[in-house]
Amino acid sequence: MFQQRLDDAALFADLAPELELAQALNQRMQQFFLRWHALSHGRNPRAMLDQRELPWFARMNATLHDVLDDAALRARLRENVALLEGLAATIVERAVADGGGALRGEMHDLARARQRPVLFAAA
Repeated sequence: MFQQRLDDAALFADLAPELELAQALNQRMQQFFLRWHALSHGRNPRAMLDQRELPWFARMNATLHDVLDDAALRARLRENVALLEGLAATIVERAVADGGGALRGEMHDLARARQRPVLFAAA
């Protein structure tokens, strides 16, 4: 579980900026999803989605049991936070295409995200 490092205070202190960014991004996205839902008027169909259809997600899942040294663990966590930022940017872009620019709100900073993971096709 987490490379047997859940009690590694030095690791978490070193990665605090990235972890704080991920936490703030999560909170922002939750608010964004609430806005998107309110503007969508319930037109999104219910569907089961298979995460294995997303190559980036399948690759990420395949690495869950990798044994990493200290440097690789830090790099992996930083890569995953960057992936989350890119995923958020991709979701916001899809929502704006669906519901208009007003949805973007205060999410303009996500345009800097380097990655743009592929999402499921729009229903």
